[in-house]
Formats: sequence, structure tokens, C-alpha cells
Amino acid sequence: MKHIILLILSSVVLLSACTSKEFKIERKFKDDKVFLNINMSQSSPLNPWKIEMKAKAYDLEEGTLFFNHENSALKAEDITYTWIDETTCIIGFPYADKRIRKFRFIASPENYSLMEISE
Repeated sequence: MKHIILLILSSVVLLSACTSKEFKIERKFKDDKVFLNINMSQSSPLNPWKIEMKAKAYDLEEGTLFFNHENSALKAEDITYTWIDETTCIIGFPYADKRIRKFRFIASPENYSLMEISE
């Protein structure tokens, strides 16, 4: 009987570890002239998040940045957006240990950039 209970518990744990998650976040700034779309997917809590950030500013072409992020508990509402000035936003993705992985998004009618930054 003990073995059956252990087998059932192990099966439940393994099946829950295989649950995939996906989030899509669409943010609009500057009177809807600047867009930032974030698509996040995780095949299981044991794997890193696969994140795709798409940026579009004014009439310029769309750009995309891909990266992996290690934080199995990451939720869409954990991502922060801090405007430094009229054209610059810092986007933060928290790690489980409270460190923040930061990206700088600069958008003006002339050009835009999206890059990871370190501090």
C-alpha cells in the first residue's frame, strides 16, 4: 500500500512539472504610437521562460528580441515598466532571488532601440 501511494504522489508531481505556461502582454505608450508586446512561454517549471519582446515605435519597422529567463514563479504582473524620461523606459524581469534583469527601451519618432542593460 505504501508503494502505491508513493507511486501516485510521484505521478502527480511529474505531471504537474510538465504543465506548460504562456503569457502575452501588450503595452501601448505615447498615445498609442509606441508598442511593446511580450510573449512568454515555459514548457515546464524546470525549464527557463522563453521570452520574445517585440517593439514598434511610430512609423518605424518592428524589432524583436529573444531571450531565456530563469524564474519559474514569474508572472506577467511581476514585470515592471519605469519611464526615466520622455523617450526611455526600463523594463524589469525579476529573478526568484529578487535581482532584476533590465532592458532599456528607447523610442522616439526618429528611431528606437531595445537592449539588455547591466548595473
